Amino acid sequence: MSATNTTTSVQESDALGKPPYVNINSQATSLRQPSPMAGQHRPGPSRHKSSIRIEDSFTQPRDIEKHSKLPYFLRMHGSITPRMIIPLAFIGAWATLITCISKFVHPLVVSDLLLTVLGFVVGLGISFRTSSAYERYVDGRKYWAQLSQTSRDMARHIWIHVEERHAKDAQLGKADLLGKVSALNLILAFAVALKHRLRFEPYAQYDDLEPLVSHLSTFAGDAFDPDTSTTKPKTPWKRGGEYLGLTFAESNPRKAIKRSKKNLGNLPLEILTYMSAYIDSTIKTEQLPNGVQQAMVF
Repeated sequence: MSATNTTTSVQESDALGKPPYVNINSQATSLRQPSPMAGQHRPGPSRHKSSIRIEDSFTQPRDIEKHSKLPYFLRMHGSITPRMIIPLAFIGAWATLITCISKFVHPLVVSDLLLTVLGFVVGLGISFRTSSAYERYVDGRKYWAQLSQTSRDMARHIWIHVEERHAKDAQLGKADLLGKVSALNLILAFAVALKHRLRFEPYAQYDDLEPLVSHLSTFAGDAFDPDTSTTKPKTPWKRGGEYLGLTFAESNPRKAIKRSKKNLGNLPLEILTYMSAYIDSTIKTEQLPNGVQQAMVF
């Protein structure tokens, strides 16, 4: 039936001198099923993720698709404004109290020389603290950049210079390839484990670390206890205090270490031990015969 209609339409078009018209819908077969989303609205890709949590504006990673035209000192993302609210309010209240006492109760007179000396001492203290804090920040950035560069170099040397014995045996070649991939994962796991250790997070059951070290036998993995290692939800007062930078509201960062009933070990050091064992095995099996390459890996 559909073939007859198509032939008739083509013949009529030839007779009138027009290009042939073929009705595609009339040629539908049983293999052409309608889409299950037909007639439904398909939402387009969302360019921006909205959030109702105010702390996302200060602590979460910046959305690269957004652009702020405000100058840097007015941008709230990554700002220390929440931590400065309480100190500034206290200093303002204290200055207001001193001013009211001096104006309405008893005049408070301070020598100009004393103000000069105190200003000089306070300026020296602030300058020293600022310079020392910036030096610590720069040192941390330098060491972390050095770790990233060393990790990339080591991963590149392992992936390129460690030989795969496919010519000898297909199974050996697959095992060598799997060993190289595992070594690269261990390099990444070392950086992630070091980050958690610096944050006093001693276990291995974290979302960014567990896929990399779950196959290893480590003290941190054996010491994990869901009953004592699970963090309790914070109360609104505690979250507000931490958000405003109140020290008495902050939790003890070593709480997880103190609650552990087993030896936590040193997870980054254990990962390095596994890496050393892998490098030694490649040297013994002559997969890394060149001494220069061995020195680069070590």
